[in-house]
Amino acid sequence: MRPVFLLFMYAINSIILTSNTTHFFLCRYNSLCRCKTAGRFLHIDCSFREISRIPHFPRNTRTLNLSSNYITSIEKNTFDGLKHLTMLDLTSNKVGQMKTEPLAFNGLENLRILFLANNSLSYNDLPKELFSPLKSLVQLNLKFNTLPGNIAIGRIMTPLLNLESLQIDISNQSGYLFDRQISSLTN
Repeated sequence: MRPVFLLFMYAINSIILTSNTTHFFLCRYNSLCRCKTAGRFLHIDCSFREISRIPHFPRNTRTLNLSSNYITSIEKNTFDGLKHLTMLDLTSNKVGQMKTEPLAFNGLENLRILFLANNSLSYNDLPKELFSPLKSLVQLNLKFNTLPGNIAIGRIMTPLLNLESLQIDISNQSGYLFDRQISSLTN
């Protein structure tokens, strides 16, 4: 099922990133990535580039695809200054050390879509402050990550007041699905 999911995610990202008539070109600041301009904004595709650390990106970045790389962690304030970023795709990496980085998404107040599917995240190890900066987030994909026996996911979802779509795996072995804090979400 994962290959079909990955192909689907790649197709969706390609549609999002190629919806403009402009073509991708090699980015001036990082030769591993491809860029596309849309007005004053950049759409950046660094997928399938064997990247292990997230590089710095220009402040006018609108969408950022880092899927299918070897990224293992997101350092604090990595995305600080990317106030125009609306879509971030970290699908199919090896991200799993976010327990120690509660400020990993600092600076992404306007992010609307976040893909963290197919990584090594353990839901219960995510710091409760992790998603706090994501005040505009409407779609979050956490599928194909490590699922513990009980999910205390509500404690990290509480700040996501605009969330409309949460994609997450569940298991019959789970003692319960969500804690009471998930009921504070309105969408």
